[in-house]
Amino acid sequence: VKYRRSPDFADTHETFAQWDEVVRGIDVGGGWIRTSSGLHLPAEHNGIPIVVRVPEYVVDNSLLQSTGLGVKYRRSAMFNDQVETFAGWGEVVRGIDLGNGWFRDTA
Repeated sequence: VKYRRSPDFADTHETFAQWDEVVRGIDVGGGWIRTSSGLHLPAEHNGIPIVVRVPEYVVDNSLLQSTGLGVKYRRSAMFNDQVETFAGWGEVVRGIDLGNGWFRDTA
């Protein structure tokens, strides 16, 4: 998606936001997002959402009280399907709550 200098489709910038790229920004209304760089992105095109809000979550150990370094990622929503990488306690992660006790990281 091509960035815009202002909330106007014709006011294009030479750079692009890649598909599935996470950008920080503010909804300025009228279907536009002003990014942390000051450029703008349309939230939708022809009624189809192209920029969607992705919530941020903190990896919290206050209730679990684990002695481990964090939570290991999984390849799927199966507890034993672990990979070697993990999200550390206190780390902020972005993703989607799948509604079944699992979270999908979008990074």
